Amino acid sequence: MNFKQNRNDVDALLAAHFSGFGKQVQGWRKEFDLHQCVKIGNFIPHALQADLHKEARRLLAEKAERRNVKIASTGNTPRSYRSVGRDAIRATGLVTPALFHSDTLLMLLSIIAGEKIYRIPYAPEEYIINNQCGPGDTHGWHWDDYTFALIHVVESPNPLSGGRIEYIQNVIWDKMNSEKCVKKALENRLITSMHVQSGETYFMKTNTTLHRISPLTEDSNRIAIIYSFASEDDLTDPSIEHATMEVIYPTDTAAHLVQSLGKEIS
Repeated sequence: MNFKQNRNDVDALLAAHFSGFGKQVQGWRKEFDLHQCVKIGNFIPHALQADLHKEARRLLAEKAERRNVKIASTGNTPRSYRSVGRDAIRATGLVTPALFHSDTLLMLLSIIAGEKIYRIPYAPEEYIINNQCGPGDTHGWHWDDYTFALIHVVESPNPLSGGRIEYIQNVIWDKMNSEKCVKKALENRLITSMHVQSGETYFMKTNTTLHRISPLTEDSNRIAIIYSFASEDDLTDPSIEHATMEVIYPTDTAAHLVQSLGKEIS
């Protein structure tokens, strides 16, 4: 279906779609509580999903930048992929931002999380699009700044070609000793590995779950849209910083800083 999306359109579609989930929601709630991660196969309605996927591919073709960095704050783990930052998405995207601003989406995620969740107060991290496409491309081991992330997989590689979600739950991010923290977790803790197919979505508690997207082993394609959301505690937590984002998305984060300083001066 092709139609111009606005926030009311998206909210109405989601409300109608989510009303059909019924008792499945409580199952997702239990799964999330147990594993801090839950995969949902039919989370985005098909009519909306077609436009969302088309938009993601267009934005990647027009606005993607290559990221090849190691992040000191997560133990010098690598980021190697193509990506579109929040500001480029917001400039010409319709469906992707509308999903982030959907009250219906927030309500359902709050039920699954077992607590009220909020839109994050840091614009550059609201939503991004990532694309692993060649051998060695990876989103290395890391934690997120905010408590929750919703990830929709637009395109998934063959499960034998890498690009799997790997995670270790209940690992506290020791920012003063991040390399040692990652090493200790990998050596002593159970790693869960999960393949998410094209069109599937997963919801994760990302601030205490050490996680990565495993490296691709051949030319392939993994496209994902990542949305970040906050817990109530996040909104007043002074320890939250954005060092990772500042390295990976310097343009977006610098623009946000300028805007923030301008508001303070005015």
